[in-house]
Amino acid sequence: MSIIKIIIYLGYFILAINSLLFLMNFKKNTFSVKLFSFYLLFSLIIQLSSDYLAKLGDNNLYLFHLFNVGQYIFLSLFYSKQTKNKLLKKSVFWGIRIIPFSIIIFYVFNPDYIFKFNIIEILICYIPLLIYSFYFLIERIDKVDKKFIYFNASFFIYTLCSTLLFSAGNIKSEIIRLIWSFNIYLYLIYQIFIFIEWHKNFRKPISIATKES
Repeated sequence: MSIIKIIIYLGYFILAINSLLFLMNFKKNTFSVKLFSFYLLFSLIIQLSSDYLAKLGDNNLYLFHLFNVGQYIFLSLFYSKQTKNKLLKKSVFWGIRIIPFSIIIFYVFNPDYIFKFNIIEILICYIPLLIYSFYFLIERIDKVDKKFIYFNASFFIYTLCSTLLFSAGNIKSEIIRLIWSFNIYLYLIYQIFIFIEWHKNFRKPISIATKES
């Protein structure tokens, strides 16, 4: 097995762990944590399904489109719950209604794009999330509450890189393959930071009861 394959499956493995950790005590979690938990589980399902189809030799790019829309909805709602900014909330309110519907209409009239990278889809799904993520960082940087700060920082860097990569997804060259490899390593780092997020901000401290001798 190549080093790239090892990194890919290690990323999947940590994603699975992160999904389980954030789904723990689901009923007691806040709505924001529940949204984030569903986002991780959704990501895991898409990743494993894509890998399975790739092994069968089937085209799995339609799952990539599904992931883009799902990630946009989950994280838009997540960031909306993390801010009191009315303009951002309004942007999310209309965005999650207009953007997914527009993408569905696009594929209805352009079915050939279902099995291709769609630059328009990538831009309209990723750029709003980058804006929300950047605003989240500005809001939280001076606050005591640092929940989701590790996730957000790694998400911004990973998504910025992915946006540049996927925008050139239909171009075949050695440079693109190198960028793909870099993105795989970056995804692993992204998942590690999500684990750090759980460990730092959501892990319940273990209390050890001491008995008097």
